[in-house]
Amino acid sequence: MESSAVENQGTMSSEPIHPYYPRDLRLPHYVPNEKSAAELVGVFFGVIGGFMVATWVLASSARTVKFSIPQRIILCWFVMSGIIHSVLEGYFGIYHQTLAGRMTFLGQVWKEYSKGDSRYLSSFYRIPAIIRNQGQACETLSSQRRLKWLSRLNQDFTGKNLGNVRVCSDHFIMGKPVDLYDETNPDWAPSLKMGHEKLGFFKTSKDRYERISKRKVTIKAKATEMFPEEELCPNEAPDDSTNTDCNVETQTDLNGFLIDAMSSELQALRLEMMDIKKHVAISKLCLSDLIGKDDKVKFLTGLSSYDVLAMLYEYLKDFIPTKKNR
Repeated sequence: MESSAVENQGTMSSEPIHPYYPRDLRLPHYVPNEKSAAELVGVFFGVIGGFMVATWVLASSARTVKFSIPQRIILCWFVMSGIIHSVLEGYFGIYHQTLAGRMTFLGQVWKEYSKGDSRYLSSFYRIPAIIRNQGQACETLSSQRRLKWLSRLNQDFTGKNLGNVRVCSDHFIMGKPVDLYDETNPDWAPSLKMGHEKLGFFKTSKDRYERISKRKVTIKAKATEMFPEEELCPNEAPDDSTNTDCNVETQTDLNGFLIDAMSSELQALRLEMMDIKKHVAISKLCLSDLIGKDDKVKFLTGLSSYDVLAMLYEYLKDFIPTKKNR
């Protein structure tokens, strides 16, 4: 029964096969242990046993304080607990996000221990907060991301503290959410095993991100092929008496990838220009806005005060062309 489940997992996914439950738990960076469970347990408790023996010997040979046998046992117990909590659990606290792929001794100990509870190999992430102290663009983007997370979770959080809500790494393609500004990445919000039927856009988002990534690689390769660094002319001052080895006439072979890339960039620039025009239209400056603001008048016009600007305006206003709004 277990072998058939392993075969099904191997045929349905290209990810490494792991021994943890549930069987469909996604651990894309998993690497199997090299050491057996007996070897890991033997070495680990052998080291702890060595520290406990050393503690017992030091406690027995102490001259200033005489420890009874029960006190020595308690002291050895504290030494063992201290090693486990500081070393073993300290390693987990530092490397828990990449624990499934670590091949150090302590990493393999944790992977063996996690067979009893696979949650040790998973990570849990908070719902993104709205960032309000890094500019309007960052606030808008973080707000959109938070709403996207909540819409994909598709749960009723009425009366609940969202600060206490956690999302498992199993809901992300690469096992963790990406940076705020990588908004085309499918891991910008959770997308796997969401428990509802609204799954169509997840596949579309993933496919679109893969197409964009491949297109960027292809464009970069084509640009390198057409304009290799060794063929570029050096940046030197022009000299009529010196001949250059660089060809004056060049021919560029444009293909579909480059045309699509340039069209996308042109469209983005057009949208940016329209946005700038809207901001300029909103932020028009009137003469009345400068009343009593001599410093601003001097900064914008070079004139000493608002009174000078007003006198100059009264003299020239009949000659200033006006533009009617359509």
